[in-house]
Amino acid sequence: MKRFMFSGVMFFGVTGCATMPPDSPVGLDENFFKNAVVITEDIGNSVIFSTINGFQRRQGEQGTVWDDNFLRGFIDKRTGAKIFQVYNVIYYGGSGTQSGWKHFAQASYLTAEGVRRLTPTNSITEHEDCAPLAVYGSCVYSEQVVFKVDEIFLKTVADSYALDSKIQWPYQLIPTNGNSYEDSMAAAEVAGLLSRMEDYQKQFSITSVGKPDNESSNIILLPEPLIVSPPATAKPPL
Repeated sequence: MKRFMFSGVMFFGVTGCATMPPDSPVGLDENFFKNAVVITEDIGNSVIFSTINGFQRRQGEQGTVWDDNFLRGFIDKRTGAKIFQVYNVIYYGGSGTQSGWKHFAQASYLTAEGVRRLTPTNSITEHEDCAPLAVYGSCVYSEQVVFKVDEIFLKTVADSYALDSKIQWPYQLIPTNGNSYEDSMAAAEVAGLLSRMEDYQKQFSITSVGKPDNESSNIILLPEPLIVSPPATAKPPL
């Protein structure tokens, strides 16, 4: 078992995926994330697994969720082929012109061997809201972007959870305009998703006998339906 090299990132700094009450008896561990996984089975031949209900950072008096990230996994019921992606929801201020968009085009992270990996992102949705311009002097932009991560790498992250339950996997999203966006994912969240997907495969006797097809490639670009937009009365994080 290889120790993941990012153990220095503190656990509660994560911007992740349902708010845990301070007095909750349940910790944000692998079992918590595993039990929080949402499974969608009626999308073609694929089953979708999502940790969106895992942990969310809420801000302000209204407890608004702005930036968020979570994992999604996909299993082809016919072939057992799996795809994994990190789903990011990002809000930021801009000028109200085309130059205000950041357009996050790449993701960057270090592998367990210390090699920096660059991978392209896919844009799911983009939205511009200039209603706050008169009050806050800035429009609010939102982007939902995803990037793929291979299963072998995720298993390395999950293995690190057994060594240190507070380990985080950090990464960056690189835009075509402006500064990079930094975030991280709890190893517990990764371990929980992988464990839930493995249980599902065993329960329904799904074995891996093929690769993802064109249908799977289209399904992974579907927006996450459980994302809730901030209320119009919420103060934007500008």
